[in-house]
Amino acid sequence: MQASPKPPRVLHLHLKGCYFDAIQRGEKTCEYRLASTWEPRLAGKTFDEIWLKRGYPRRNDRHRILRRKWNGYRTELRRHPHFGRAPVEVLAIDVTQRVEAES
Repeated sequence: MQASPKPPRVLHLHLKGCYFDAIQRGEKTCEYRLASTWEPRLAGKTFDEIWLKRGYPRRNDRHRILRRKWNGYRTELRRHPHFGRAPVEVLAIDVTQRVEAES
């Protein structure tokens, strides 16, 4: 008897619409998350895919989910209004490589 394939290990990230749309258009190549919050969550873990979600879509709403291959992350110093006025350490998560063609 053959074992069924394991489901992919997925990192789910919920995004504001403007950032989701920019990734979908190919204009935004990294998703940034505060290192102080996200590094403990991601350290030592591996994923197969990242699912970028526009807000909190319903389970079967595939138009609001982008599937990307997990390529890890790097740390950077960034200044952004959502993170405050001073530069902060962030995780830059690569979101360029698609898992499958999206509609």
